[in-house]
Amino acid sequence: MPELPDRPDIDQLRRQARDLYRAATAGEPDARARVLTVSDRMALSTAQLAVAREYGYASWPALHAEVRRRRELLAAPRPQSPSAITPGHGRWLDLRYSFGGGTAMQTAEGVMSPEVLTVGSGHAELHASGVVSAQKPSKPVLRRWRRERGPRPSFYDLTATDDKGAAYVLRFGSGSLHFARPGEAPRRSDVSYWVDPVPPADASWIELRAQNGSATRLVRSPRAAVRVGDVMPVSAGAAAARSLDELAYHLLELRHSNPLEDLSRERAGALARAAQIQQSGELDSAAELSGQLAHLCDTLALTDLHLEDELPGRWYRFLNALSLADGPERHLDVAAAVPRVEDLAVQFDHFVSRPDSWQMYLRAMPTWWSRSEDGHRKWALGSVRADDDQGGQYLSTFGGSTGHRDHEELKLKFVPRIDPLARRLKLTVSSATAQAAIDLDLAFVAK
Repeated sequence: MPELPDRPDIDQLRRQARDLYRAATAGEPDARARVLTVSDRMALSTAQLAVAREYGYASWPALHAEVRRRRELLAAPRPQSPSAITPGHGRWLDLRYSFGGGTAMQTAEGVMSPEVLTVGSGHAELHASGVVSAQKPSKPVLRRWRRERGPRPSFYDLTATDDKGAAYVLRFGSGSLHFARPGEAPRRSDVSYWVDPVPPADASWIELRAQNGSATRLVRSPRAAVRVGDVMPVSAGAAAARSLDELAYHLLELRHSNPLEDLSRERAGALARAAQIQQSGELDSAAELSGQLAHLCDTLALTDLHLEDELPGRWYRFLNALSLADGPERHLDVAAAVPRVEDLAVQFDHFVSRPDSWQMYLRAMPTWWSRSEDGHRKWALGSVRADDDQGGQYLSTFGGSTGHRDHEELKLKFVPRIDPLARRLKLTVSSATAQAAIDLDLAFVAK
């Protein structure tokens, strides 16, 4: 199988397809055999498909997209300073790429679903989720492991290869494994693996394989078209309204995910925050949001919920979308840094969409958190809000982070699922007084 050159040229590939088509129609046996392997119809489009298949791609558009992605990656600007985001709309020196799109694997220990394999400078990490059906190792086994310091009991033992024939070792990195117990519903586990060696930039796919032979393939993520905005001030009224909206979305998500749970404490906290905002004068006295939030808290105390006529339109759309699981399954590299917002610099690296939710992998510099002097309390320096061009709004929840010397890597999970009709997504990084946003093109993500 031929390999694409490091700097592929789509015009050259078009000429290869035309030459193949002409030779096949002229009766050359080898050329006819190459075309007839993909279709009985002799046409230029069939020759293009044959060329794409010979390079290892399912279709001519897939080959075209890979050529464009590689050319964009080679042309991406890189700043000189490795320790910071450059002023304005610069990028991090470590321009990352990813592989995604894998399907769930049935392993000996349970079901494992890969989310994305992220590759940075000198390291690669596979993020996955799944359900462990195996029994938890016995206490004697765990005690023996601690005493002998031998290989730790591992789950979802995986190996990997790529389209170049290279082999990779996957080492369990971190995560919480929730073991199945009799009579209990399975709980999802979020785990990560370190991948060694680091996959090269010209790899087209990574295949994961379990010990029982189950396998799935992750393909290179396309680069998204992104527009980066400027830092804008945020008025006290706008910040207060945003805070009340997020409180409402949080309560609605809790009611949806746990319909029988007592939300008394959460409702009391939301009402206290609304009263605090109202007393501060940050919210216009004519605004209805505070009263609407109070009405929502009263309504959520009822067992029989009919909220369509009880909520503002955007809150009801959010609640209704939580029940839907028809979001597009896509993955893409974002590689966009927003300008620094007060003390926080953020680089968006990767986007992963699933049927019921979606995630952003990002980096924050120097950290995502602010801590009290005694170190006992911490809170986020900023927040990320998401809105699409269909009027949809999304709630973000913290999905874990890893601290480094000069930055922090983290994952944010968003609900509900991405609206299949959305063509643009706006991600806004906000502090108490300022915000900056990127506009992400989702036109090719939608089904």
